[in-house]
Amino acid sequence: MLQNYRVRGYASLFSDGVEPEAPASPAQRRRQRAETFRESPRRRLARVCADLTHALNPRALRGLPGTFDFLLREKGIGVAGLPEGRHARRVPDGLAGLAGDLSPAVVAEAYGRGLFLRWMLGTATYWAPQRRMLAGPFDVVSTPDCDALLAGGDLRITLDRDFDGVVNAATHQAVKARRPYAPAMMGMQAFAALHDAGFAHSVEVRARNGALVGGLYGIACGRVFVVQARFGKTGAIADLACVALARHLREWGFDLIDGCAEAALGTLGFAPVERAEHLSILPQSISGGRPGRWLVVPAVLK
Repeated sequence: MLQNYRVRGYASLFSDGVEPEAPASPAQRRRQRAETFRESPRRRLARVCADLTHALNPRALRGLPGTFDFLLREKGIGVAGLPEGRHARRVPDGLAGLAGDLSPAVVAEAYGRGLFLRWMLGTATYWAPQRRMLAGPFDVVSTPDCDALLAGGDLRITLDRDFDGVVNAATHQAVKARRPYAPAMMGMQAFAALHDAGFAHSVEVRARNGALVGGLYGIACGRVFVVQARFGKTGAIADLACVALARHLREWGFDLIDGCAEAALGTLGFAPVERAEHLSILPQSISGGRPGRWLVVPAVLK
């Protein structure tokens, strides 16, 4: 069982000696997020087209009737509780069920059970693929390009300074690249609520002029961090965000970084692990962790 963090209060935790930014009022935050996460008609159309294109490719098309039947039955009977990852479908690989309740405590519990969120045509669903890309924090290796970016001094890395901006930028890049399962506005709001509750975190990579040029966001479950999405002006910048994350997680005693199904993480030291093995090792690491807001430890980036 995922450690029961109190949803309110942990988002206000900061490292000693660092003055927190003045928090926006709830009304201000809602307005800011509505503006940040607003989908233009063009972006909405692009997101839907990406999902449809993926669903209509020959391999996915064979499983489409079964997928719709599965989702319609789940919606019709109103399945209670979270789905079991070990019962996830083979086609499409890992679809476990609908995500009806997107409240922070429920979603955090789902991630602690080995599930993660994807959106199908705007509908929130839980997934647990047959293989996951996993790495221990000490297994993540920096590439020569990442080393050059760090040594160059032109980029600045921060944590939890612009979670909403990272979510929006990562979603925009995914939609632009025609990648399926990108979150709609409702999904981005759900991740923002997880951030407010102290469960979700972001890594920001900024240029010298302050522009956001890369980063990642994900959910921490005890001593496990699940990378939900990455983005970068270049692939090396996206990799740099992951390397910076891993170095901090080493410092904080985390056990595992879960890259979900992103095969590209293999170049950084992640390896595919079968679902049964993943689900067997997960319970050992979902207590403890570092709830609340994260701040950069400068020494780990040198």
